[in-house]
Amino acid sequence: MYFRIYVIGLFLAVSLAATAQQRVEYGYDRAGNRITRQVVTIATQKSAEFNEPEEPVEQEFGQRTIRVYPNPTRGNLSIDVQGGSNDEVYRYMLFDMQGKQLLGAERRGNGNTPVEMGACPAGYYILIINTADGKIEYKIVKE
Repeated sequence: MYFRIYVIGLFLAVSLAATAQQRVEYGYDRAGNRITRQVVTIATQKSAEFNEPEEPVEQEFGQRTIRVYPNPTRGNLSIDVQGGSNDEVYRYMLFDMQGKQLLGAERRGNGNTPVEMGACPAGYYILIINTADGKIEYKIVKE
């Protein structure tokens, strides 16, 4: 009987651990011996600000304005270049944290360029955009 209750309790503890954060607290006597062990569940709530889309990262770079959004992303990323010459070519490259280039392409002129990150696993990435004025780097978070 006690074994069955223990197994059910263990199953519930593992189920809760998958959805909530936990920590273990210990109680000690005056001699320093551990006498109690208690698992404490920490309730986590997402605030409303996490549900709202983030503002795009916008930077003035030479004559142009470059916006990269959304960051963090769950799928595709957008690079929006405005204000540069229509004949200018810029190149973007996406790297993982080990330095391996995952994506890269060239684009001519102003406009919006989608970056297909749907196949990339969740994690951190570096986006490098090369223009005639130099290069600019962005840290991208894929959720």
